[in-house]
Amino acid sequence: MERPIDVVVRFSPAKRYPVPLSVVRDGVRRRVERIHLVHERWSAGDLHLVYALTVEGSWLQLRFDTRRVRWFLEETSPLEET
Repeated sequence: MERPIDVVVRFSPAKRYPVPLSVVRDGVRRRVERIHLVHERWSAGDLHLVYALTVEGSWLQLRFDTRRVRWFLEETSPLEET
C-alpha cells in the first residue's frame, strides 16, 4: 500500500527529523500517540524518512519523501490488546 496522507508536523531545531503531531485519515484528524521508530531509506538517490507510529490504537508506517515533500501511508495494522 502506498497512499498519500496528510500529516501535521512540528519542525524543531533540536530534532533531526520533523515530528508528526497528527495524521488526517478519512477527513478526520487523529493525534499521534507515540513515535516508535524513525529511520532513513535511500531510493534512487532520494532520501525517504520512514516512521512507525501509534495513532488511536493503530500502528502506522508512514514515509516522508524529502524530494517531493509528500507523506505516504505504507502500512497499517490494529494493535492487539495484551
